[in-house]
Amino acid sequence: MDPILHSHLPVAPWMQEGTRRLPGVQPLSEGEDWLVVDEVYAAQMALRDHLLADRPDEVHALLAEGREAAGELLKVVLAKLAGRGDFQISKTEVTRADGVRIAVD
Repeated sequence: MDPILHSHLPVAPWMQEGTRRLPGVQPLSEGEDWLVVDEVYAAQMALRDHLLADRPDEVHALLAEGREAAGELLKVVLAKLAGRGDFQISKTEVTRADGVRIAVD
């Protein structure tokens, strides 16, 4: 399997006061790029696919109470990806930057 860890990071959030908190607890600006495709993207997505196929109950869960919020997040992510050249979006599937097609469900 290809390496899934970065040899370097393009940012150093621990060096800035406003981003020293844990990941995911800072608000994002409207134009901020938060979906990153880099040199380890394909390997990370391959591991993700493997885990979802082999151990779905251990790596994914969605409670009924979270379904509406998850739907809202899906719309935001799909809109963000639609504005990029490295993803193709249709009503039923997304072709990721690594060429893998996944169902939108």
